[in-house]
Amino acid sequence: MNDATQTRKSLAEILASPDFQRCTAKQQAWLRLFFENGENTGTFDALLPTQKVYAVNPKNVAVLTAQIQNSRRVRKILNLYFGISPFDAVMADLTVAVERSIRHDKKKGFLSNATVRGAALLGMRVSHRDTAPSIALEDEDEPERSAGFRVGETAQLAGKRFRVTAVNEQGEVTEAVPL
Repeated sequence: MNDATQTRKSLAEILASPDFQRCTAKQQAWLRLFFENGENTGTFDALLPTQKVYAVNPKNVAVLTAQIQNSRRVRKILNLYFGISPFDAVMADLTVAVERSIRHDKKKGFLSNATVRGAALLGMRVSHRDTAPSIALEDEDEPERSAGFRVGETAQLAGKRFRVTAVNEQGEVTEAVPL
C-alpha cells in the first residue's frame, strides 16, 4: 500500500460515524448485518444481508447486492471498515475504468486520449495507436529491455495476467490473451 493507507476502524467506530448516519435505514441495517455476520463467521457474505434486509426476488439478489455495494455511502463505510484509503479506492476505480475503456477502444482500433491519460496514471505504457496496450512485465526483477516484448511472454495489466500473442516491430504488444 502507499502512505495514504488508513487504519481499519472497529465496528463500534463505524456505527457511531457521521458517514454511517448518512446512510438510509436499509443501508444501515444491511451494513450492520454484513459486518456482524462477517465478524461472527469470518466470512463477509454480501448476499445474506441483502436477502434479509430487502424484500427481493431470489433471482435478483446478486444484482441488488452489487447495486448496494456500489452505492457511494455504502462503499465509503466498507472502505473505512476494511482500512482502504480514499486514494486506494480512487485508484481501484480508475483501474476498472481504464480496463473498461481499453476494451471499448479496442473495437475502434485505437485508444482515446482519456484512456491513454488514465493508463498513464496507473503506470501503463500505451499510445493512441495501440489496440492492445503495452503491458508491464510480470517479473519486476527482470531488467527493462528497450526491445519490448516477445511473443509467448507473460505480461500483466492492471493485476490481470496475459500471454503475448503478437507484437509490432518496436516490441509493443498488439495482441494478448488472458491467462
